[in-house]
Amino acid sequence: MPSSGKDAAPVAAVMRCFDDLRVELSAPLLAVLLDRTEADTAAALDTLWRAGALTSPTPGWYRPTAPWDELPAPAEEGPARRRLVEHLVTGDLTAREVTAHRPLLLAALAATDADPDLCALVRRLWDTTSGSGLAHDPAWRAALMAAGERAARAWGNRAALAVLLDRSARVAVAEGDDIVAESQYVRALELWHDLADEPHVIATLNALVGLFRAAGRWHRALDAAFELLAEHRRHEQGAAVAATLGLLGELMVGAGRPDAGTHYLEQADAAFAEYPSREHAELLLVLGRQHWSAGAFPRARRAFHRALAVLVDADDARAEEVRRLLRTPDGVPLPVT
Repeated sequence: MPSSGKDAAPVAAVMRCFDDLRVELSAPLLAVLLDRTEADTAAALDTLWRAGALTSPTPGWYRPTAPWDELPAPAEEGPARRRLVEHLVTGDLTAREVTAHRPLLLAALAATDADPDLCALVRRLWDTTSGSGLAHDPAWRAALMAAGERAARAWGNRAALAVLLDRSARVAVAEGDDIVAESQYVRALELWHDLADEPHVIATLNALVGLFRAAGRWHRALDAAFELLAEHRRHEQGAAVAATLGLLGELMVGAGRPDAGTHYLEQADAAFAEYPSREHAELLLVLGRQHWSAGAFPRARRAFHRALAVLVDADDARAEEVRRLLRTPDGVPLPVT
């Protein structure tokens, strides 16, 4: 229970929090960091305020009157930073709150004695950052990743580090920061391989294929797709093997290798024979379009008919799109569906 009485929240303890964190602090937050009642903390703040030791640039928030660089440097880190991390990891972390109190968050990210909680806090902050204005700031993203990596390494938790690398990469992809995204995904992939975490290996390879494909980096996309194919074959995941063969076919076409593309699409078609599905029907449409572009119109129509046989009972709208393909005269460009 928070203590109370004359000695509760002494002014020296309040000033020590400011010395440790070097950020503005509110009375309720100081009470948490000092493990004291809000009334006792407010009394200590009032004493410091009357003495001219504190100012309040933001209503309800306080800081020492002296510049930060004139405050004495603590001989060792006190508990304030660790308690701040513990408080924030379960608190309200909306993008608005993080933006308004960014220095406070950065102070928490500098903690060196709260590794599991700090990793959890960084994960939450990645979720908050994703899709918000915070994601546009590379300095903020770099600070998050640096803090998370330091904490995960100090904790000795490679899985936690891989998760944080993945979160960082996803945000970088959304921001069009392909260099950072690739670096983070590749580092995460190495960790997932070391941990023999096959689901995460596959998810990361899929992410890399998508990243390279979107950037038109076809050879890198093919490298990742071939590694993905090997993973599925190693674990005897037949349907996933078929889907990845189809993916390779599409990538070959994108890379300007239509014959190789057709070859892999046909392999995928054969592999899907044991796994009839909507995904197979979509693969047949890709294969049909590839045959059409090569002038092999009868083969294209056979692929379209086979796709229609699956879709007619599954998706009326998609089935009608296939009928439009079948009504197209030979040699005429196919409609976009």
